[in-house]
Amino acid sequence: MKTQMDPYAPVRLAPLVTPSGLSSDRQAVVLTFRRADGTENEEIVGYVGKNYKLITNQQVRDTAQDILGKAFPSANLDSDRLMFDGMQFEARWPLPVEATVTWNGVTDLVRMTGSAYNCYGGSGSCGLALNALVHACTNGLVISMHLGDYTLRHVEADSPAYSAETGRIAAEIVSNSHWEEMIARFKRMAATPLGSDAIWEFQQSVRMPEAIFADTCRRLAGNTEWSLYMAATAALRDEESFANEGWNRLVSLYFLNRQVALEQNAVKTGEIRLTRDMAELSTNLR
Repeated sequence: MKTQMDPYAPVRLAPLVTPSGLSSDRQAVVLTFRRADGTENEEIVGYVGKNYKLITNQQVRDTAQDILGKAFPSANLDSDRLMFDGMQFEARWPLPVEATVTWNGVTDLVRMTGSAYNCYGGSGSCGLALNALVHACTNGLVISMHLGDYTLRHVEADSPAYSAETGRIAAEIVSNSHWEEMIARFKRMAATPLGSDAIWEFQQSVRMPEAIFADTCRRLAGNTEWSLYMAATAALRDEESFANEGWNRLVSLYFLNRQVALEQNAVKTGEIRLTRDMAELSTNLR
């Protein structure tokens, strides 16, 4: 990961030509970055189709801030937590929505977060995702697939359509009732004892890298599903990377899909099958 890259550095599209000199139907995404000695250099970070519409990280961040400011007027959006590897981008803010989950005599404060995300490689979209953060241990919980994920279209900030679009998404977020559903599921996890084969079943479904799974087992400090969820997300927290964000999403899918399945009586208590979305994500992470 190019940790020193400026996520808001200049970026442009450059035309490509074939070895014979003909115009290509592909374009290069070219990012300007600053070396340690202060000199600047351009680097190709991705290749995209001729119809690709470049949206900068700054545009995505500004739009996400506008939406979150409308949905949560009291939110502090001045500072954010950033990740950028030269291609993928994420900016995250804590939001003024929180609840508590108690397990093994410990009370965790869980706070909603908003994340702007973008990708210069053409392989991902840009948008605004709602996730969660466990305050005491700073474990991020990637739960936007259940809580809310909103695609951001390219609309000029000074156009009437921009105000309408950001207002529409903000209104959807305000009317979103999934937060209460998430907290209810978390509390059920905290009250559900781990079965004798629970850790084995978890790893058989998720198939985390061996080192991360071993760290999860070392961190396990309780006998409930929530304690296993916290141990796994803590093991993924220490090394911030987009790969670990993907594993966090897969771990969260496991526990949340289990809760949904139990709610719907779709499987027997204590069982969980590798659902299609989990299987696809697991394949992509390998």
